[in-house]
Amino acid sequence: MWVELHMNTTSSAHAQTKTFDLQRASGILLHPSSLPSPWGIGDLGPMAYRFVDFLVAAGQSLWQVLPLGPTGYGDSPYQCFSAFAGNPLLISIDDIIEQGLLTVEEARSALGNLPTDHVDYGALIPAKYALLWPSFERFQSGGNSRFRKITISSAKITANGSPTMPCYGDQRVSGEGKLAQLAT
Repeated sequence: MWVELHMNTTSSAHAQTKTFDLQRASGILLHPSSLPSPWGIGDLGPMAYRFVDFLVAAGQSLWQVLPLGPTGYGDSPYQCFSAFAGNPLLISIDDIIEQGLLTVEEARSALGNLPTDHVDYGALIPAKYALLWPSFERFQSGGNSRFRKITISSAKITANGSPTMPCYGDQRVSGEGKLAQLAT
């Protein structure tokens, strides 16, 4: 499919025509928080992979996810606190359990009473953060060495190629020295 774009400027002498080769594609708009989950909110875990498999089987080629940043007032994906940070609420509880950083019992105790037909952000946010921090602390103390080595290795690449590193709480992580401390 060829599309011609005619760009007119203030002077007709400067009018330009550009031709683009566009392929037809179709897909769906669905924020990951709308995926089914027993943990109070859809996330980027196993159900997201199943959804992508469904899209492929249905002949779709696009999944528009909306902004994925940490939401602000009103919990709207369009009211993000950051254009670069990811929303911690989209971290998969199932993946954390699989990594051995959290037990099913801990997850059920904290998140098992949340609704599954809508997201109750007022109840979800404190409950999920209460699970994420201990999971992160277990990760820091070597909870899963295989996963830890991959993550620290990725962080070193980022440290060498990027002037900034992610923040954990109010602690900024930067440079090889801090990464070496995290790796021990």
